[in-house]
Amino acid sequence: AVPRWERVFQRAGLVAGLMWVLPVAITLNTGTTEFKLFLYLVLCSVIASAATFLAPLPGIFWRFFLAMYLPMTAALYWFFPLRWPYLLPLLLLYGGIIVRHAWGGRLFVVQQVEREQERQQLAEGYRIAKEQAERALEEKNRFISTTSHDLRQPLHAMGLLMETALQRNGDAQLTPVLRDVQECVRSLSFMFN
Repeated sequence: AVPRWERVFQRAGLVAGLMWVLPVAITLNTGTTEFKLFLYLVLCSVIASAATFLAPLPGIFWRFFLAMYLPMTAALYWFFPLRWPYLLPLLLLYGGIIVRHAWGGRLFVVQQVEREQERQQLAEGYRIAKEQAERALEEKNRFISTTSHDLRQPLHAMGLLMETALQRNGDAQLTPVLRDVQECVRSLSFMFN
């Protein structure tokens, strides 16, 4: 749909440019010099505005710009019969400046689009890295949980065996040693917890 709409806007830019310059044709043989000069200043302002807003879309800008600028330049001889030799270089210089400004504006917009694309790529890379880190953290937690559980089972069994050994022990000299081992088992259980 974008190319179709761009063609529609290109035609609209051409028509709009011709409509803006229509007062030049209407007032070609009438009006005061001051009015004609004012009309040219207004049209130059419209062209400057178009350079700012239409430059990112060159097909539209060029149609609008040329539809206004070429008739203005051609009508200069009849619009200002005594002053056209002075105004023509100014109008040509103005056209060159507008084209340069439009080109610079387009480059700026292109750079901004590229930066936005880079930002989106960085954001996507960050999202992927974050998901990978979260998966790695889940795997680590699962490993620690499983390992802790697997190591606690024999430790718990050892604690039960120590309790049984203490209850069945008949040797008084062995009791302090069994209590020390039982305390070690409790310390290890505390560390796992």
